[in-house]
Formats: sequence, structure tokens, C-alpha cells
Amino acid sequence: MVLIDREAVLDSLRSRLRRYTRDDDEAVLELAALEEVATLINTDEVDLDVWRVCGLVLWCRSVVGTGEPDDLISALALLEPVWRADATRVPEEVAEYFRENEAGPLKVTDVWQGPAHTLGKQAREFGDVRAASLAVALTRRIVTALPPDDPERGMCLANLAMLTQALAETNGDDAALDEAISAGRLAITAFDPADPRRTVAVVAVAVAMRRKSGGSGNLAELDEAIELSRAAVAATPAGDPARPGRLSNLGVALTCRFEWTGRRADLDAALEAHREAVSATSASDGKRGSRLVNLATALLASFEDTGNPAEVAAALASIDQAATTPNPDAVVRIAEQSTLCAALRIRYRHTGNSADLDRAVEVGESAVSSLPPSHPELPSVKVNLSLAYHRRARRNDSTDDLNRAIAHLRAAIDATPDGHPDHAGRLSNLSDALLTRADLGGPSAEVDIDEAISCARAAAEAGTGHRRRAYYLSNFGNALLARHALTGEKSDLDEVIAVQEQAVRLCPPGVAHLSHCLANLAVARHRRHEDEPAAAEHLEQAIAQTRRAALTEAGPVEVRIRAAVRWGHWAATSGRRTEALTGYTAAVGLLADVSPAELPRDDQEFELARLGGVVTDAAACAVQVGNHRAAVQLLERGRGIVHAHALPDTELESSFTAVGRLGGPIVLVNVSQFRSDALLLTNGEVTNQPLPLVDPDTVRAKAEQFLLSISVRKEPDATAEDLDHAERAMSDILVWLWDAIAGPVLDALGITGDGEPPRLWWCPTGLLAILPLHAAGRHGSAADTVMDRVISSTTPSLRALVAARRDTTPRSVDRASLLLIASDDPGLPAARTEQRFLADLFPGRTEVFLGSDCQQLARFGRVHIAGHAQADLTSPSKGEIPLGAGRPPLTAGALSRLRQADGELAFLSACETALTSPALADETVHLASVLHVAGYRHVVATLWAIADRPAFRIARAVYWDLSRHSDIDRVPVALHRALLDARERYPDHPLAWAAYIHMGP
Repeated sequence: MVLIDREAVLDSLRSRLRRYTRDDDEAVLELAALEEVATLINTDEVDLDVWRVCGLVLWCRSVVGTGEPDDLISALALLEPVWRADATRVPEEVAEYFRENEAGPLKVTDVWQGPAHTLGKQAREFGDVRAASLAVALTRRIVTALPPDDPERGMCLANLAMLTQALAETNGDDAALDEAISAGRLAITAFDPADPRRTVAVVAVAVAMRRKSGGSGNLAELDEAIELSRAAVAATPAGDPARPGRLSNLGVALTCRFEWTGRRADLDAALEAHREAVSATSASDGKRGSRLVNLATALLASFEDTGNPAEVAAALASIDQAATTPNPDAVVRIAEQSTLCAALRIRYRHTGNSADLDRAVEVGESAVSSLPPSHPELPSVKVNLSLAYHRRARRNDSTDDLNRAIAHLRAAIDATPDGHPDHAGRLSNLSDALLTRADLGGPSAEVDIDEAISCARAAAEAGTGHRRRAYYLSNFGNALLARHALTGEKSDLDEVIAVQEQAVRLCPPGVAHLSHCLANLAVARHRRHEDEPAAAEHLEQAIAQTRRAALTEAGPVEVRIRAAVRWGHWAATSGRRTEALTGYTAAVGLLADVSPAELPRDDQEFELARLGGVVTDAAACAVQVGNHRAAVQLLERGRGIVHAHALPDTELESSFTAVGRLGGPIVLVNVSQFRSDALLLTNGEVTNQPLPLVDPDTVRAKAEQFLLSISVRKEPDATAEDLDHAERAMSDILVWLWDAIAGPVLDALGITGDGEPPRLWWCPTGLLAILPLHAAGRHGSAADTVMDRVISSTTPSLRALVAARRDTTPRSVDRASLLLIASDDPGLPAARTEQRFLADLFPGRTEVFLGSDCQQLARFGRVHIAGHAQADLTSPSKGEIPLGAGRPPLTAGALSRLRQADGELAFLSACETALTSPALADETVHLASVLHVAGYRHVVATLWAIADRPAFRIARAVYWDLSRHSDIDRVPVALHRALLDARERYPDHPLAWAAYIHMGP
């Protein structure tokens, strides 16, 4: 029995009554006031003072209007003996009532009924442990005071069952659940079988049994809970206001059993019950929120089973509706936040939108902070938050997020008893997080791996019979494989393969995590092949299993695409060219799913950067089997995906036909670990020129040399010696590009440099995309340079080139209008000179850009930018053109949203406007390409920082040429001549003129 300071509580209540007389209604309406009343009337030492003070507080609550009629009944029951002792000590209205009704039809149990009811409601809505405890104590008194044959005994027992269950929900007290079940069973027997109130007791027992099974892992208890829930639903006709709640309870129990056993029929029935419950609940009903959250939980469980993204979308829609439900319970709001955290994390796995992870962490943190430390739902909420932190840690390589994930998981596991159905999953999640931390190279990697193995082994053993046991086993295999990577122990690898094979056997056909288990088994088998190259059967099985993983449509795309890459790579390295092409083709086909159009550009770029080299390897395999056209098709499907979202959907055969009319060849230069080639498109046909001097390592070295060279020009303290060294390095790069690529290509095309130079379009892949292939050559030797043989243009893809050639009819755009964007930096005087020159050259047709909205560009057919620009080599869409004067810069990401079908020319006389991220070279995302794809037919741009004076001379030469002709398609010719003149002026300084490229037809 809890000891209380009776006089202190009485004094507090008297103080509340005094405050009430001074018009402070909150003094009696506060929950603490009701708790103080309950504390006093829950003792065996109740005298007139207690009756009077407690009765007056409840009377005042009824006068103010709490909406609880039981306040008045309990007030009268408490004040009745006071009135009998001294009628002047009760309010006159109460005395008058007693005189007229001779104390009225009051029962001894009415003393406790009002506070018990109100406190119980508070406990259920807000998870208040003290309110729940007091409500249970008062209800026990009611049950004890009623004679066995009292007709209300059954309902009072049912109330006790529901209140003790609410207490268990708030403090995790297993004894309270047992009491709820016991009271509920007594209530069932106390009711007449025909009494509809009997179903209330059935529901109370069902919910308590379901909750008890969740802690004990006893499937028989859950089975009984489901049967009782079904009986309750069957006894409740359509239209009865109690039916939606009973349907929702049934749905929750069925979802729990599906989570344990994987019986799909249970989940289908749960979804049906939840949908009916939601449909039957009005939008103004405060309980609609909890029913929507329950539906969302079942939908997420279904997604994990089927991999159908529509179910995640439906779950999020349900949570959104729940958020608009009026007057929701606080506990429901927390459940809503935690379920939203899980749904956003799951959607991230499908879409790759990092904003989902940030939002998941935010709402997960809010849910965790809203629950008291002892709340039984806190471990589940912490697990959802930890999974969001873990996923974000992997997205951002964040050790801080990973440590938070591990800390929350440890706390959840500490609060989860052995045998709990969720214990295995939480151990497996911790193992996975520890392996991630080990992969990041922390100082305790070996310790983390050892603990990961221990946790994963325990999870696999504890998860026997659980529908996700295959997943737990596969994670266990991964942990063992991590240790094998450290120790090289053959016995470790034997165990890995045995565990992974068992995981695959436990997966039902087509289940979403089958791809995960197959992929892990394939890696283990391939590792065995690497250890024992003579054991060909391991390679055979590895390829077969990774093939199955890639083709399991329900699997997460991130798992499937990596499986497809391994499939192609392992087949290629073992000489199986045809199968290698099939595997890589499957991988390329999934690239668009990794980077969908609706994904923010930063996230598109991040996902594609992780898969660099897939497309070029695929094209190389196509060349190896002699299918050059397929090689081009693969390069088109798998490169420039970010840009492709903005381009017309053109069939590749149409592209072949269209580019065949360009009047010059297109050269796709493919660099792969398997082989490197130039694919030559002439008149719609594809031929091949092998490039034996080109390989990824050499190209990488040249790219590093190139980036180092161009960085010197940006260094404010660079010396003349530094600049000379950079010029020599650039000359060396141009010579290598000629010897290894450009020279063999032009020779193969029969372009010798005799006569007028023809047009030629370069479409390099990988890191070649950042190198000045258009300027390759020995610039002291006649005809041993690209510039002396052809007029070069570049293109990100065939589709971009075809789009730039399309015929358009001018609408709201004046094709000849010119928008000038010039730097106000005094250190770039030539930028202002360019502006004045163009304004004089095209009088009445120029306007200076002074705004910050890039959509203004859409009104002009021509745009000229002179001054500063800066590429972002980690996130290309953040490349920018500063506008000065406190205005935000124009970024590549913002310009990518520009839709301008009638643009003729964008001349970017600024630094690095065609330089992209080495990690995303195949996407060629930079300021020039986004303007080209947005609709500017011709774009002139630079690969590196350009000097102020030479930049003005080149721009002046191009525009002088254009001013004398009406044909805008002279841009590549004009630029070519300007660059020849610049080379003649600065023959030993390629950094001054080789930066310029042309994009367009």
C-alpha cells in the first residue's frame, strides 16, 4: 500500500477550492486535482473532511462543465453523508437536491466511479501512468464493493480489464496484463450470453492477450487473441459505432501474427479489416487517427513482403490523413510519428531521396522524446529511429549518425526480454550497424565485427519460426564474412556459405528479401572461388545466384542492381562474354530506377556516382561479342540519365537516323577495364576502332594530372614557374590524347587534314569527359592535331544532340535578343569590356541581366555570360555563376529547371562552365550541359579557369563572325577559327585557348 500525507493532500485541495472562488477554474480542472481526489478516496480512512473536500472539488468541476457527467454523480455520492451530518456544509443546490430526492438513487460505488472513469480516459489518451494506476485502484474498489449478483458487476469487471490493460500499455507491467485477462474472463462469465455488453469483455481479453503474447512470444496466446477478436467483430453488426474499433484490433492482431509467421492470408485479412475500420470511422472521430496508423503499419509490412512501392505510398497517405484527425490521443500522435519515421526510411530505400531520411530522423526523435523512459513502446520507437539514423549514416558516411543508431539499438535491446518476438530483429539490426561502423574503418573495427557476429548469431538462434529468420541468417553470414576478410580462416568461409544457403532455403519464392539473401550467398561463393580458383563449381553457383538476385523483381533496386553488376563482372572476368553482356544489360536497365526523374538532382547524382563504370563495362562487353550497335544503345541508356529526364523520349533507332544526317561522324569513346574503343557513327552505321593505349588507370592518372594542372590557374600565389609547369603538363596531356585516341580515330575515319575541315562530334565516356579531347595533338606539327583536321563539337549523348537539332517554331522568344550577364568584379575588366562590345555590336537587341530569377533567361534567344563561374566537383548541380550585389548565384541545379525550347545560343565566357565531377563524368552535369539540354541549341563553354584578356578576344572573334552572317549554326565554325587565332597568338600556352568547347549541332 502506498503511504500518503493525508493532510498535505487535503490542504492542496482546499487551496484549489480557494483559487476556484477567485475565478480560477483551472484549479479544479487540472488533472492533478483529480489525482489528489482519487488519492484520498482510495484509502480506508475516509472521513467527513475527505468526503466534503473531495466532493466539493468534483462539484465545482461539474459546475464549470468538464463534459464528464460522472463528476456530478461522484460529487453527490461524496457529499451525501456530509449533508446528512450538517446540511449547511454543502452547496445549497446540493442540499436542495437531497431534500427533494432523499439523497437520490446513489450507490456506494458512485464515490469512485467518476474519478475512475475520467482518469482512465486520461490514461488511454495520454499514456499517463499515475492516472492509469489510480483509475485501476478505484475500479478495483468498485468491483470489490459490488455483490456477486449485482447486474453491473460484469461491466465493472470489463472496465477493470480495460483499465489494467491501459496501465500495462503505459508502464509495461506484465502483472497488470494478467489482471486484465483475469478480470476480462470473469466479466465474460458474469454477463448473460445475450447481453451485447459481453462483447466489451471479449474485446478487453483479446487486446490484453495480444499484448501479452507480444512480450512472451507465445503464439498460442496470439492465436487466442485473434479468435476472440474475430468473435467480437462477428457479434458487432455493421453500423454499430463499436465495430470500427473492433475491426482495427483484429487487424493489429493479424498483422502481429503475420510478422511472426509470414502467413500472407493473415496480412491480407488484416488489411481488409483495417480498411473497413477506417472507412467506417468518420473524419471527425478522434479515433480515426489510430486506425489509419494501424493501416499504415500493415501496409509497410506488406511492402517488406512484396516490394510493391505503391504500398509505401498508401502507408504515407494514411499517415498524412492521420495527421489531420482532430483531437488525437497523444499516444496516437507518437505512434503516428514513429510509423512515419519507418515509412520515410522505407521510401528512401525505393526512391533514394535523402530528404526522406532527414525527415525520418526528425519525426523519430520527436517520438522518442515524447515518451517517458519506462514506456513499453519506447523500445519500438527507438528501433525505428535507429534504422533511420543507420540508413542516413550509410548515405552520408556519418560516424555520428551511426553511433546514434547503435546507442538507440542498444537501449532497445536492453529493454527487450529474451523470448520477445522483436528481440531477434533488434539484435540483427545492431549487428548490421556494427558491421557498417567496421566498414567505415573505425579504430575498433575488429571489436565491432566480433560483437556483430555475437549479435547476429543470437538473432538467428532466437528467430526460429520468425518470418524474417532468413534475413537474420543472411546478416549473420555477412558478419562471419567480415571476420573471414580479416582472418582468412577457411572454416569461417565454410560457415558463411552454410548459413547463407540456409537463409536462401528459408525464403518463400518471390519474397522481397530473397534478392538480399541470394546476393549475399553469391558473394560468399565467389569469395570461395577466389580462395580456390580451381573449384569452378563455386563460380558457377555464384553467377547463378547473383543472376537470380538481380532478376527477383520484388527485391530492392539497390540490391538488384549491385547483383546485376556482379553478375556481369564475374561472367566477364571468367570469359563468358555473352552472359556478361546479359548481366550488365540488366544492370543498365535498372539505372533509371536508381535515379528516377522525381528524385532531387543531388540525390540522382549521388546514386549514379556510386555506380560509375557500369555502363562502360557493359558497352565493352557488347563490343567483345561484336555487337557495336548494342554498345551504343547501352551507352545511351546508361549515361546522361540526369539529363535524359529533361529530354524528349526518342527511340534509339530514330536517333541513329537523325545523327546520320549531321554531316559528320560522331565518336563515342568508351573506356573500360575490359577493353577501350572508339565507336564511330557515320551515316547511321557503327564501326569500331580499338584503343589499346587507353585503360581506366591511365585515364585516371591523366585526369588527375589535368585537374592539378588547371588548378594552378586558380591559385592566387601561383608563380611563373608553377604556371609554366602547368602549361607543359597540359601539352603532355594533349599529346597523349592525340597518340592514344584522336590520332587513331581520325586515321580510321580517313580524315587527314586536307581541304576544309569537316565537322566531328566527340562523345567521351568516364573521366575522358573532363579532358580536352577536342584540342588533342602536337601543336607544333602540321596536321598532327584535332584542330587542324576537324571542327569539333561535343555532346553528352545522342539524344541531347538530336534534341538540339529539332526544328522549332519561335513563339514568345525573339531569337536575336541577347541577354548579358557580366561580372562586376574590378579584377575582371574584360568582362565589362565584353558587355560594352556586345551592346555596341547589337544595338537595341541587348539587355543586361540584373535579377536573380533564372526563368528570365527564357525570354531571350541568346545569353552571354562574362566573368566568374565555379564548378562543384562533388555535387555538379551546385556549380554556379555568381551575380554579385548580394544576389543569389545562378546554379546548374536551378538552370536545369529552365524549359526554353527556342534558345539559339548560350555563350559562357566564364571559368569551368563545362567542368563536371570526376565521379559523375558519365552524367556530364555542368552549367553548359544543363543549358544545352534545357533548349539552347548551341552552347560555348570552358573546361577550366580562363584568363580575362584571351577570353575577351575569343568572344569578340565569335560575335564578329556571327554579326556578318544570319546563320546561327555558324557558331562551331566561328569558335573554331577564333581558337586557331588564339593558338597562333599563344602557341606555347594551351591553357589560354584549349579550354573552349562547343556543344550543339
